[in-house]
Amino acid sequence: QNQLYLQLQGKMVALSFDPCSTAQGGPTNISLSATSFSAPTASANTVVGQLSTTASVTSSLTYTIVSDASTNGDAFNISGNSLRIANAGESRTTLTVRIRSTNAVGLQTEKLFTIAGVTRSGSRQPVCDPNVNRGAWDCVDNYLSVCTYGGWAV
Repeated sequence: QNQLYLQLQGKMVALSFDPCSTAQGGPTNISLSATSFSAPTASANTVVGQLSTTASVTSSLTYTIVSDASTNGDAFNISGNSLRIANAGESRTTLTVRIRSTNAVGLQTEKLFTIAGVTRSGSRQPVCDPNVNRGAWDCVDNYLSVCTYGGWAV
């Protein structure tokens, strides 16, 4: 906490202020709109989600990845307020990343996020039926529901 001294009408007045207080526009929390991506089919720079910050002044916020040995910051990059997958084919199913939000005067906050690389969805079912048309049907992949007939994708 800092103090500012003013002389008003011959009297000294001390004003106290905290330059890091939220009243001064310091960021207090970071949110991410989504916390999963499709692994390993995500291409480089696939957006995971949009970052936003709780602050009394939200203009001129910048986001950075905090490099640290306990996180997977190398798996991500940031463009504007978008958290993105850095490299195509990312196959890890659980990643962590620490994000820093900094305002125009250098006040900042950090938050750790866990990001899930989703490889399969249990709710999807194949659309092809090996018993249809008495042909050579083959369900190649139950997740993508790709079917072939006589070697041709249908």
